[in-house]
Order: sequence, then structure tokens, then C-alpha cells
Amino acid sequence: MAFEQVRLFRITGFDTDTGAPTLDSTALPFLTKKASEAEINNINITLQPEVVEKTYAADNVQEKDTVVKGYNGTITFYGIDAEALDLITSFTKDANGNLSLTANKDSGESQICVFYRGKNEKGKKYNAWLYDCEFKPVNLDADQDGDSPKTTSIEFFAKLITVNGEKTGGALVFEGNTGYIAEGTEPKSSDLYIPVETGVGG
Repeated sequence: MAFEQVRLFRITGFDTDTGAPTLDSTALPFLTKKASEAEINNINITLQPEVVEKTYAADNVQEKDTVVKGYNGTITFYGIDAEALDLITSFTKDANGNLSLTANKDSGESQICVFYRGKNEKGKKYNAWLYDCEFKPVNLDADQDGDSPKTTSIEFFAKLITVNGEKTGGALVFEGNTGYIAEGTEPKSSDLYIPVETGVGG
């Protein structure tokens, strides 16, 4: 299934009251398209929890607790612009718009909030917000022109952060619910969805 409108927001800090990320106002796509083109760049996202099992033994009884540490993700796409590479890697875009293939900068990797659209197994549409992601180094594949464009994959880790007192990696906002962003609308930093406190709202 294709995933539409994957967007990257640079995290500028975290709210001192809620713990939610604060974002740059402008989101970046992987690949900038012309106004007349349909967006087909971002084609697949997988998200899998990273878990640790803890075993407790007492009085000849064993119990296992499964603890989620975060979410491992992979995005498969057709192309990526210099601006997006600058954001998700330690590469640095210079004043001419070219990339310096720097590595291991003192400032570390960028913290990024990821937005994308998807559907659940019953076809229900949703917006996904992953609050604090770090991307792994990117393969820079090059190829001659051919009949079919070549895809590239990049892996990331969505960390758990504490928002309103709860550990969370993000939120899914379903179509028809408060906070859902309609298809064809660009998400903005002010659209970031923070779940209401437990027991409040629907």
C-alpha cells in the first residue's frame, strides 16, 4: 500500500509543560514535486516495536514482562532532495545548495518528527505522527536512466518520550476524528496532534 505525503519536521525543543516536541514551521517532503505532478515518491512505511523481555522468578513461578523501548521504522522511496538529506543525516548543505558528506558532527543527528498518511487493515484512513525520530545513515545509490525508477530505503528509530505523563512514540489520528488532516492538505507544525489525557474526550 502506498503512503501519501510523508513529511519531516525538525524538532526545535520540547514543551516544558506537556513534554511534546516543538517543531519548525515548515515541513519537508523527501522529494519536491512540481505543482502539476502527483506525489508518488513515498511508497511504503513499516513500523515495528522494539521490545525487551524481563523475566522475574520467585516461589518457583516465572513471570515475563514485555517492555516496548521504541519503534523501528523503514521508509522506502523513489528519490530524495538535498534539503531532506541535510535534515535526516549529518551531511551539510552549503551556500551553493551542494552537500558536504560530513560525518559524526559534534551536534549529533537531527531529531525529527515524522508525519505520514496510512490505512489500517479495514481501510480506515489515519494520520500518523511519530514524535522523535533518529534516522540511520543513508545509502546513496546511483543508477543510469532506465524504464523503472529505483527505490531506496532508509531506517529510523522512533523513540518514546514522555507527553502529559505518559511514555509514547506518537499518535494515530483517524479520519472523522478531531485532529485529522484531510488529504490534499499540507500538515503544519501547529497541526501536531497530542492525545487528550486519559479519561478525557472520546
